[in-house]
Amino acid sequence: MTSTQRKFIHDLMAELLGLGKNKVVWANQNMPKPGKPFATLRLYSSKGQAHEEIRKADKSDVYRVLTPIDAYLEVQLYDDATSPYEQMEAMVQSLWRPTITDRCAAVRIAFFDVGDILQMDAPLDNTRYEHRAVVDLNVRYHRIVTDVIEPITEIVIDGRTADRSLPIDVKSE
Repeated sequence: MTSTQRKFIHDLMAELLGLGKNKVVWANQNMPKPGKPFATLRLYSSKGQAHEEIRKADKSDVYRVLTPIDAYLEVQLYDDATSPYEQMEAMVQSLWRPTITDRCAAVRIAFFDVGDILQMDAPLDNTRYEHRAVVDLNVRYHRIVTDVIEPITEIVIDGRTADRSLPIDVKSE
């Protein structure tokens, strides 16, 4: 996933969760914990899903090799005052809005499946709870690398085989 795609996902999650961009952080960073409400994002798994596709680039022998990748994005929303579960439901439903899917397509990503939304409240002490909702989103994108593939310029068939000779003698360029 490119840095542009990661930034897009970050900013989209902030928008759909109704949070400022500074209230959505990538998980497991060395930084102070933001004040609530806040959300964490974590890409924790990715896997190539099909054979790569080879496309000709602009240069003569340069090709782009595209591999479709499915990744899991974990979103956790923390809040002490409201129900993060409802906010998470609204965010997930918003992923299927045509305007959102069009914006995702513009940066070459797609959210294609969603796991269960989980209410994961945890006790802070004997009287207070930290309210938290968690969901896994499946996101698809392409990993792209380039390769120089030298074309075959000459094929020579001399008529010999392992067990007998062919009655032809062909040279092609």
